[in-house]
Amino acid sequence: MTTEVARGVRARSGSADNADEERALLRAIASRDEQALHDLYRRRSRELLAYLIGLCPDEQIAQELLQDTMLKVWHHAKDFRAESSVRTWLYAIARRTARDFLRASRPTSVSDERLVDEAGSRVDEPEAVVLARADAESVIAGFAALSALHREVLLLVAYRGLSVRETAQVLGIAEGTVKSRLHHARQALTAQLGVEIGSVGHEG
Repeated sequence: MTTEVARGVRARSGSADNADEERALLRAIASRDEQALHDLYRRRSRELLAYLIGLCPDEQIAQELLQDTMLKVWHHAKDFRAESSVRTWLYAIARRTARDFLRASRPTSVSDERLVDEAGSRVDEPEAVVLARADAESVIAGFAALSALHREVLLLVAYRGLSVRETAQVLGIAEGTVKSRLHHARQALTAQLGVEIGSVGHEG
């Protein structure tokens, strides 16, 4: 796709479906359209950075991981097979990038203070409402008590707003496994906070 065509896609942003737009941008990136990469970065960088900060507490490192993620998008856009949304594909790349870094460095934990700060921003998930009202120290202790597997699922569903299906695609696991891990994560937080968290996230 030429730069002119990609610009035409962007100009129709008010009427075109967002998912279709992002698939078009990815096709343009595969054709080495740098402006398309910039536009995809503008659309998704903020939420990807927040996700990476959740995995790596050093914001500067998270910024570098984001740049590495987008570099991989540039090199591998042609490999996208539309078996998931572009958004889910980006999260999967970001996750692999962060995990590769963390394996090569010292073990680290979720940036709990950032999670507490963001808790009030997602009112559509049961965790967001409860965590926004809870004592910050209790929330930090609750997340520290979670296993890495349970914490990761909760990050994607509660803080990034992914569905059960999307989370399964990002993590490369079955939807039933996502539901099970989410259930146990919510049970653990309920025990820590003394407040009922909620039920399994939305399916879509």
